[in-house]
Amino acid sequence: MKTIEKFFFLLFPHLLLQGTPWASLWEEQERKQFLTAVRIFFPIAIAVYVLHYFTVDRSEGLAPSELWFNYRFGMAGIAAACLGFYSIPKLYQLRHYKVPLILACAVFTYFQARTVVWYPKVPYLYTFTFIFISAIMLRSSMVRSLMYAAVLGAMTWGTLIEAGQSSAMISSALGVTMIFIVFARSKYLSDIHLFLATQKNFEQQKKFIEVNLEFTNQIKAFLPSEISKRLTYYIQDRRMTTLQAIDEVLRPRSLPVACLFSDIRGFTKGSNDLRGYVSQAMLPNVKVSTELVEQHKGIPRKIGDLIFAYYDSADLKTNIVNSMLSAASISRFNSEMNESLPQDQKIKRYILLSCGEAIVGNLSSYESAIEITAIGSPVNILSRIDELTKHDPLKSQLEHGDIIMTSQFTEILSECRPGVQLQKVDLRKMGLTIRDFEETTSFYIFKVNQKNLEMLMDENPTADSFIGAA
Repeated sequence: MKTIEKFFFLLFPHLLLQGTPWASLWEEQERKQFLTAVRIFFPIAIAVYVLHYFTVDRSEGLAPSELWFNYRFGMAGIAAACLGFYSIPKLYQLRHYKVPLILACAVFTYFQARTVVWYPKVPYLYTFTFIFISAIMLRSSMVRSLMYAAVLGAMTWGTLIEAGQSSAMISSALGVTMIFIVFARSKYLSDIHLFLATQKNFEQQKKFIEVNLEFTNQIKAFLPSEISKRLTYYIQDRRMTTLQAIDEVLRPRSLPVACLFSDIRGFTKGSNDLRGYVSQAMLPNVKVSTELVEQHKGIPRKIGDLIFAYYDSADLKTNIVNSMLSAASISRFNSEMNESLPQDQKIKRYILLSCGEAIVGNLSSYESAIEITAIGSPVNILSRIDELTKHDPLKSQLEHGDIIMTSQFTEILSECRPGVQLQKVDLRKMGLTIRDFEETTSFYIFKVNQKNLEMLMDENPTADSFIGAA
């Protein structure tokens, strides 16, 4: 049964395309290949007919000369007309676009047979060469190609008999031509098989990509925007799979980073009011504050009311500036938000900044929940300084919304933005020490006023997201 089926499809390969979504695509592909072939064939035909008249017909003294002139240039004219047809989109887009070639090849073949009558020295086998070329040019199935060749053979049979050729010789030549056509067009079936296999492969790849994108988008929904951008880069530009990209982006590594730390004062007491303080003040504040961190390429992590973020671009100065812009944005937003909140719902927070070497990335395993964070001295010192802000000697020097910076952070910031005004805090004069960082005896305060904001924004004119009313 399979043998019969294979033979059937060999004769009618187009049936393989029925019921598939790619039949029209195959037809368009065939049209393009056909147009490429005829646009090569017809210029060659024009050149051959014209040159043959001048190099052979005239040198051989074929008579009458008008007959040969009309023949050669008539065929060249038909070829030129067909070339024109296949140069006009409105014409070659027609359903029966192959008709001009069919008719032209039939005329070429018939008159090639007539040349044997006009000049017996012309080999009659040239006629069958024309039949073979005509059938191949059609780019059709084996059955249609053989049928076309049979029609051309029947059309030239009487002329070849008139030229003195025997029926046996004509039959033999036509039979050999048919065999050559069978071998030539048998490739047509394999072309369709290859086309279908390619399309199925494309379809599978498309589905795989769609699943991969859906998987990626689902993952990105739970990741900071900066991490999502990096995943997109590795997937689209570096051609990694989603899992490979995640592994590369979240792989723990030691980097010079800037860190931001800010929690809300009095949150434990305020959290008892879920409908008021939590829903109307804390949650919106944390949401917008997180967005402001991400606007400046920070990678945030939220733990209740606490916002922690790290900045890990290749340049530490860039991290310093970006974290400072985030902190100023949060402070400014917090101040403006409080103006519209009742007294018992106002958000009170400081914002702390540090820098240094830290290990960042996914510090958990992939078998459990992903935990994107940083560990190291610049992280630990911020939580220790935050403890000190609850002591009365230090509280008297601070206002909610102030930005507290370590000395190392301040030194680099002063290089980047030398115009900012900072207030130094000497912990020794207050009798305070930073737990686990006793050698650090001071830090600096950045007051979020209009002048400091202008100095901070200098050389960074696009970072205006935190500017509000003066």
